[in-house]
Amino acid sequence: MRDLLAFRIEFDKNNKVKMLTGILLAVASVFCWLGNVVLSALSIAFAVAFLAFGLFRFRAMTDKAARFLNILWGVCSVLVVIAVAFPTQGMYIIALNMLCAAIVVGFFMMIAASWRSAVNMAVCALALLIGLNLIVYAFRGKELVIGDIRAAKTALSVVDQYKFHMTRRFLLLCSGFALAIFSQFSLPALSKKTGKTIRTRVSALLVMLIMMFALHFGSAGITVISWAFEGTDFNGFLLNFYLGVCDSIIKEPENYSPETVEMYGKTYQSNEQQGQKKPNVIAIMGEAYSDLSVYGQPLTTNVSVTPFIDSLSENTVKGYALTSIYGGKTVNSEFEFLTGHSMTFLPNDSVPYQQYIFDDTCSLAWTMDSYDYSVFGTHPFRPTGWSRSTVFPYLGLRDYTFMEDYPNENLLRGFISDQEMFEYVLNMLDADRGGQPLFLMGITMQNHGGYLYEGDDFTEKVYLTGLSREYPAADQYLSLLNETDRAVEYLLSELQDYPEDTIVVFFGDHQPNLGMEIVEELHGGPLETLDERMLQYTVPFFIWANYDIEEATVPCTSLNYLSRYVLECAGLELPTYYRILKDIEETIPAMNAFGYYSVEKGRFVTFDEAEGKEAQMLEMYEHIQYNNLFDAENRNYELFGQYMTP
Repeated sequence: MRDLLAFRIEFDKNNKVKMLTGILLAVASVFCWLGNVVLSALSIAFAVAFLAFGLFRFRAMTDKAARFLNILWGVCSVLVVIAVAFPTQGMYIIALNMLCAAIVVGFFMMIAASWRSAVNMAVCALALLIGLNLIVYAFRGKELVIGDIRAAKTALSVVDQYKFHMTRRFLLLCSGFALAIFSQFSLPALSKKTGKTIRTRVSALLVMLIMMFALHFGSAGITVISWAFEGTDFNGFLLNFYLGVCDSIIKEPENYSPETVEMYGKTYQSNEQQGQKKPNVIAIMGEAYSDLSVYGQPLTTNVSVTPFIDSLSENTVKGYALTSIYGGKTVNSEFEFLTGHSMTFLPNDSVPYQQYIFDDTCSLAWTMDSYDYSVFGTHPFRPTGWSRSTVFPYLGLRDYTFMEDYPNENLLRGFISDQEMFEYVLNMLDADRGGQPLFLMGITMQNHGGYLYEGDDFTEKVYLTGLSREYPAADQYLSLLNETDRAVEYLLSELQDYPEDTIVVFFGDHQPNLGMEIVEELHGGPLETLDERMLQYTVPFFIWANYDIEEATVPCTSLNYLSRYVLECAGLELPTYYRILKDIEETIPAMNAFGYYSVEKGRFVTFDEAEGKEAQMLEMYEHIQYNNLFDAENRNYELFGQYMTP
């Protein structure tokens, strides 16, 4: 112990450059954070540290003391850089983030075989990664994911459209990085030992592998978080980034080959002879639009919740569809509807918009574009939400608008109401389209979660009766659904006499999270079997036309199939891919991320129970989805019936 502490601190009067640099960094630290009361204490702390390391140095009396000081510097340097990326709570999660950083240090130790060089390279790499995360969030309202690095070329091409404003976290990162690099010049030199380079690298490799195993097993059960800055707040950025990398590694399916996908295409080949009619197609995904009566007990309320939608029958196809999400991650339902793909074949809690779509990807919008439709997307909220402004063009929605394009005159709970959105949609329908029919994909915002709102821009009109207790959140939610019903009535009434043939498909993205108490009361007990749990992922939909179409009721399908229904109701010839979906649906009528309905067994089953024709259909589906999302080099554009530039 005495050898470790055999050092002293002395005034470094001979190093004028270091002294001046320390003074300048201290002054810069104060002025950069000038006026920021929250960080004033940190500003002073950094200024004092810069001055101390500029004016003084450590002199070691033994090799052990020198090694101790260098190790202590390395640990502190890494910690001061990654501190801005720590979660807001949870020592275990913080420890996993520190383990991530330690693995980075171990990697560079294996390369450099020098502690100080490894720490310097690790600090630079970690600061760059965390800094990019802060910049990406400032620009796009989302955290950095591995896909952003893949799409760096695209990002650089539009970077001049953004303005970066210095944030507290970014200032803290810059200060920590500067301190880590500058402080090493006050350390004692390490004695050079020859002949131990290989041993050092092997030891670093072994330690790094042990830490990687510890991280892998220690993070089991922790899921990546993709919304806004919550990944850092809850998981810590380094751990969240690692989890995202793990989720982005999609293994090639068993028996997959581009030739196999091509064979599927030839088997189901379509002549792509378009129907005579080309009606306008308005697709609306209703935020949290659901029917709580699916749990088994009819809802009893003071007034009917959705009387107009319930009354639809003429020229209407209606029913229920499975989603893969509950209470959030709206965009995954959007993904399933637009692409016809299923979350079944993707990691749990992944978000394809942010993790897998980085170039033109086949979708319903591209299909409508190939049928000479004017294609448009709109969402009355922020363009950064779930990276829609980035992903929409990749999915064929090259023209799109967000909340800043709306009048913002009819708000409910601070959100643009469905009524205002539908008025906007009707205006888009009346816009000059050069004679082209319109395909519009809209995502509402009015009924977003948070159902205990108190404000002047909302009046509660519906409340539950006949239950064992009151459910205020449910009452507010049902009141919002009632407003949606009024808005839908307005939209369809306006379209009833519209001079152009028009179809409207309206579907829910997920059920609201109102708590399990009301779910279990409506169901009459806990959801125990897979059949019962699937009720939480069941939402209603309808397809309505202002001209004659064949009426139908669909007991249960899933959102990945819904676009096929839309094409058929519109009288458009199904491209090859949608013919395949139709055939798959005959064997597997409904599916989501948790299982599928087995016609043979007459119940929902998990995917590892698939056998016979069901297993064959799932394998074909997975191969086609993999080809579209992950095998861009061999993507079979002809199969999807679209004319994008490969």
